Amino acid sequence: MNSKLISIIALLSLLPGCASYYPLPVEEPSAQVKTSDGTLVRRTPDYKRGGLMPAVNIDEAIENLKIYGDAYQEYSDKLRRNEYISNDLTFAGGVLGVIGGVSKSIETALTGVALSSGATITSQRYQFLVQATNYENASVAMYCMYTKLFPVRGEGVEYNFVNERIDEVRRKLRKAQSSVQLITPDLSKLKASLLEVIENPRRNGGEEAAGKPDLKMMAELKACVASF
Repeated sequence: MNSKLISIIALLSLLPGCASYYPLPVEEPSAQVKTSDGTLVRRTPDYKRGGLMPAVNIDEAIENLKIYGDAYQEYSDKLRRNEYISNDLTFAGGVLGVIGGVSKSIETALTGVALSSGATITSQRYQFLVQATNYENASVAMYCMYTKLFPVRGEGVEYNFVNERIDEVRRKLRKAQSSVQLITPDLSKLKASLLEVIENPRRNGGEEAAGKPDLKMMAELKACVASF
């Protein structure tokens, strides 16, 4: 196998994207968030628990819900983008394989097989779509609570109750990510495809909220978490 082909296979592990391929550790919101005027505001992480500092009032709790919801959706989008790139490489590899078969170029056909099979292997091993769905579900749960609390400014709900619901979603996300098993690919199919091209080149191409506690709202927030 020539050096060009070996390099292509090795580079398949370098698909673009900031999100890690590995399910753990769980990606948490950045310590910096951008304000409406574009400036970055530092939010000190809680190094004992990870993620954002727990809220000390209901306004911070509502803000944290929005930050977590935005961040988890961003991580989900990055993982889906990796899946799209894998699909594009698979398609490009198939095209190259056909071109190689028509032109009777073994090198082109081999390159096509390597691209196509390698991209598929990467996608299957790291289960991009499974991970993306986990983050998306966590985002939906955070947004669900945010949209219920923001219009009423959290009236009738204690900030500690919201902190607990946030941590509950984070625990569920970690459990979901912990359940993702990296798949060891069956390289025999890749080997067989490459050998077929070589052997048959012509066949391949605690603060309380004011007033009475809103039990209905608290139940709705719990329902948001339960939906994950």
